[in-house]
Amino acid sequence: METSRKIVKKTLYSVDPSQYPDIEVEFEEFSSPVEILEKATEGPVVYAKKTVPVKARYAKVGEVVDTRPRVIYEGRAYTFSEVTRVVDSEVNKDGSRMVIITNPDGEEYLQPETKTRAKYDVGDLSYTPTTAVPKGNVVAFKRINANVCVNVWGDPWFVTAGGCVTADPQDCYPITNAAFEKTYAPVSTKSKDSNK
Repeated sequence: METSRKIVKKTLYSVDPSQYPDIEVEFEEFSSPVEILEKATEGPVVYAKKTVPVKARYAKVGEVVDTRPRVIYEGRAYTFSEVTRVVDSEVNKDGSRMVIITNPDGEEYLQPETKTRAKYDVGDLSYTPTTAVPKGNVVAFKRINANVCVNVWGDPWFVTAGGCVTADPQDCYPITNAAFEKTYAPVSTKSKDSNK
């Protein structure tokens, strides 16, 4: 790990303030998810597929998307309360409609409809949330070995050690340890090609 990397201090907000307080944590800043993959991961590639259904709906300009991912840090659950995103366009640069995906724990993120349909079985989309069932595509991940910060899709993302980053440099993004554990199931390397 480089010692000259910029350190960003970030407050982690307790999801149960009556039991434990907010804390301040240091994160190493990276220029891209690919740099995290190259310089802040360890161990073997982990193959996993998303197994938990999510909610999907079309995005509206001006809508606030709750991009506050949950993380587990030192055995306790936290979130980043001020990290949200405002929808600035209903289509991406390729003309695909933007969809808001809502994970079971309430975290939301934007992605193009083309990517949504590639990853999920979902019927007619509208502005009303509908259930989207993962197709079971197997994804290769590497475990992140440090607290990292990176700008992804216009937003700062903070991921604590133990989170993951996709191992494909062409489609590389981080995922928190809590989101990975709640929505993905590991598969053996022998079966990784059988569920695409």
